[in-house]
Amino acid sequence: MADTITTYTTMTPINATEYSSTISANTGSSTAANAKMTTTIAQDEFGTLQVHVPNESVPVAINNIGVFQTMSMMIQCMQTPCPPHHYRTGCEELMSAGQCTPCSPCCDRQYQSGCGGASEGLCLNVTNCGPGEFEVRAPTPTSDRFCVAPLCSVNEYEIVPVTTSTSRKCAVLNESTITSDHICEVARVDNCCCDEFSSLIRVRGDVNIRSDETMLHFGRIQEVGGNINGRGPSSSNRGSLQVVDFGQVTRVGGDVDVTANQITRVEFGTLTRLDGFLWYHRNDLTSIDFGTITQISSSLRVYNNVLTSINFGAITQISGSLSLHNNGMTSIDFGTIIHISGDLRVYNNPSLSSIDCRNLGLCLCRSSYMTRINCPDLCTKIFCD
Repeated sequence: MADTITTYTTMTPINATEYSSTISANTGSSTAANAKMTTTIAQDEFGTLQVHVPNESVPVAINNIGVFQTMSMMIQCMQTPCPPHHYRTGCEELMSAGQCTPCSPCCDRQYQSGCGGASEGLCLNVTNCGPGEFEVRAPTPTSDRFCVAPLCSVNEYEIVPVTTSTSRKCAVLNESTITSDHICEVARVDNCCCDEFSSLIRVRGDVNIRSDETMLHFGRIQEVGGNINGRGPSSSNRGSLQVVDFGQVTRVGGDVDVTANQITRVEFGTLTRLDGFLWYHRNDLTSIDFGTITQISSSLRVYNNVLTSINFGAITQISGSLSLHNNGMTSIDFGTIIHISGDLRVYNNPSLSSIDCRNLGLCLCRSSYMTRINCPDLCTKIFCD
């Protein structure tokens, strides 16, 4: 005997694609009237419910009204919400409102997935981060650990950012990709400078300058997060750098060291903050203007040049020592500086006969012929050397 399929249409979705039910059906036989038979009720993608009655030994005639009423109760049962971490059971029982059952607890290092509605879900093993990956989201009782690959290396750049479901993707960075892919930010710059360097907006780490570079222009760059390293090979074998132009840079997060070069001009542009040393000693500077810089978070060293004038601009604080010795200055005006944390070194300026320290600095290193005004005590000779 063929199975019987009776179809009903409803606009109300149910929370399971298939479930079993025991319903009252009229089999057409007086001896088997109102017999209980196991059926399967399914819903397709169009919202159609199908009642499937398996083959029995007697012909089957479905009581449409009774089946529809039973299905309505099942649908209502399955759509009744349960609290979080519970699922509904018992809807397959005749005339049953069902009940909410707690999701089964998982073992250690497992998490519960898919529990809710009419599904009890299942326990899955927590994922371990693979080689070279790190955890960005810890596992919970109902979610897996999420791991991503580490940051792009110094010679790569990010082409797909990391999300809570996808890992970061990196590509090799070179001069051509900066232009072709419109790269605005890099992790570090080595062997500076190429033409593409000035088209960047930000360097997160260091800028390392070639010893044969003659001009350092930062162009559109607004921030350097690390150090600017351009120290020449030695005081007797100086580097080739002659001009430094900070352009649109507003902050340097580390040191600026261009010691032992042939620098004659420095343009600080819009630079306002320097979070490290500023070392310009052993160059050919005759004058220097610090412009809009307001704070130097370590020492300022401009000794062993040929300086005749210095303008501290907007600087209010130097959180280290100030070294201006071995130059040609005739006077020093500290401008708007209100605090110098370290010592003042102004010796071996033959044309500088006096200095007004304005009570700045911890101690003073000066030549014996200089007159001191409002200056701290003299530093020890060992400290000044």
